[in-house]
Amino acid sequence: MNEKIAIIGMSSLFPGSKTLKEFWNNLMDKKDLTGMATKEDFGADPEIFYKKDKGIIDSCYSLRGGYIRDYKFNSKEFKGEGLDDLDQIYKWGLEVAKDALKHGGYWNKKEGIDNCGVIIGNLSFPTTSSHKILAPVYTKTLEKGLKTLLKDESFSIPATEYEIPNNNPLEGDVSELVKKVIGLKATNFDLDAACASSLYAIKLACDELTLGKADMMLAGAVCSSDQLFIHMGFSIFHAYAAHDKKYSPLDKESAGLVSSEGAGMVLLKRLSDAERDGDNIIGVISGIGLSNDGAGKFLLSPNPKGQTLAYERAYKGGILKENTSYIECHATGTPLGDVTEINSLETFFGDIPSKLSLGSVKSNMGHMLTAAGMPSLIKVLLSMEQGVIPPGINMKDAIKS
Repeated sequence: MNEKIAIIGMSSLFPGSKTLKEFWNNLMDKKDLTGMATKEDFGADPEIFYKKDKGIIDSCYSLRGGYIRDYKFNSKEFKGEGLDDLDQIYKWGLEVAKDALKHGGYWNKKEGIDNCGVIIGNLSFPTTSSHKILAPVYTKTLEKGLKTLLKDESFSIPATEYEIPNNNPLEGDVSELVKKVIGLKATNFDLDAACASSLYAIKLACDELTLGKADMMLAGAVCSSDQLFIHMGFSIFHAYAAHDKKYSPLDKESAGLVSSEGAGMVLLKRLSDAERDGDNIIGVISGIGLSNDGAGKFLLSPNPKGQTLAYERAYKGGILKENTSYIECHATGTPLGDVTEINSLETFFGDIPSKLSLGSVKSNMGHMLTAAGMPSLIKVLLSMEQGVIPPGINMKDAIKS
């Protein structure tokens, strides 16, 4: 990177952790923030879809997940109208953007945000409200065929037990709403790079700053997809750890992942500008490395060459791998994925046990998909601030390369 980037604000809306303080306390208290799906999470009784065995069509063999519960959106903190009717994906995006600006000292402060932009990672998947909006389309199609088969024109299927939402875009540009409501003037867009989305957004935000296209950037991600859709999909992939199997990233007995939902954001500025303006500098980004496996074997089969290439590119800046003391791993709990990551780290860094400490915040709250990078990054930033690395949970036997 030509110029270092300062992180001057951050925010979290994670399972069991609606504030940075809650997040940190939960990590230090070794809390498992995952739980079983409820009717509110799935939009129907989860037991209808649960089947213990893998490979059963139209079912999911795990109901476990990291869920956002008891969240209340306060539209009065924003000046836009009609916000209460929006899908939660937009509410969460606004929430973490506001909280990051507050944390950085720039909320409701016109000076400084005139040339601020926002980049948000966002899965292009159905959401809770979009599912409800489209439910009548599905049921009317089924009704037509069943009426013919039953020879009963009065036959009908209720689309949903819930009220059909109003004013909910089916697929969204969260960054556009954030920009409009908060009054940002620089670049904004959403991207979907799957589990890399949040950190990819940060990389692109850093590019905006180094190229002089913005003076400050918000970057992060929202993961608020329909939970039944997510659990069905990952069950098809056989990616989950079943209820009677262990879930623990970097543990050799871990049988798979646990998915979760949430959102997070960081506020970025050129380091020289942050120092000039007296901002509170939480951390400094000295290098970023990107790679893409392209047409690999499978979604859950990462390419070690691509991972090693990303390390090589990240360490071309002003940092040395010899000075690295801790790696917050992606480590989702899938046996192949975690072993591949350890192998890639060993290829690049050498003898890991004697040089590095490793961890994965996913042991506490699961894999946040699009937003997975945010709790990982914020955990590291808070660890530097507090001078201690929170322990992972449920770890017994570490995997080996």
